[in-house]
Amino acid sequence: MILNYWNDWQPATCRPDHCFCEAVRDGIVAQPANTWSNLGFVVIGLLIAHSRVPGNAMARYRRLFGYSMVVIGLGSAFYHASLTFAGQLMDVSGMYILITFALVYSLNRLYGGGVAGFVFHYVALNVLLFALQFWLPGTRRYVFFLLVIGVLGAEIYRRRKVVSIESKWLLYATATMAIGFAIWVLDITKTVCAPRSWIQGHAIWHLLGAVAAFFLYRYYRSEVNAAASRSGL
Repeated sequence: MILNYWNDWQPATCRPDHCFCEAVRDGIVAQPANTWSNLGFVVIGLLIAHSRVPGNAMARYRRLFGYSMVVIGLGSAFYHASLTFAGQLMDVSGMYILITFALVYSLNRLYGGGVAGFVFHYVALNVLLFALQFWLPGTRRYVFFLLVIGVLGAEIYRRRKVVSIESKWLLYATATMAIGFAIWVLDITKTVCAPRSWIQGHAIWHLLGAVAAFFLYRYYRSEVNAAASRSGL
């Protein structure tokens, strides 16, 4: 019986036959390529969390950004290993905690509020999104897409308030995500599909997502705002 190790768990909403292209194996790890490809998030996240950052706003938040990536990797790995609803919640929650970081960070930089304001809005938004995906799991991908659009809109709007920022990194992040999403679509629709191969479109999506997050981090750490410019930071 497939997934005999996880049979006592509530299955993910993609079960029984819509869990991307990769074939579902017996045992603890149902989709090996889609599981282990999440190491990209873990490795890059740890490097970011423990990196040295110039004296700008990101210096205070780099650990949260980095460990959010680690949570994405671990949550997504558990999801593809188990294909359970619990894994699905962890997977999507990981995606949310990074994209909401980007949104709340952008709005916090625009309108102020300091660290306390950031933490309050970040936690409140993620609690709301967790409840939404628990009760209405079918909306999760649409909500994530809207959050991505919100981040891009906020960053475009706040460009005028920044003395200097390397916009190329935001462009790289957006382009990488777009390529990854195109591959994601080809995989989930099984347009390009080799179920038993270790080269999986969804696994490539994971790796490109980790690279896009790194580009976003580089974008944030390149920022020099007016106050920092006056102080010589």
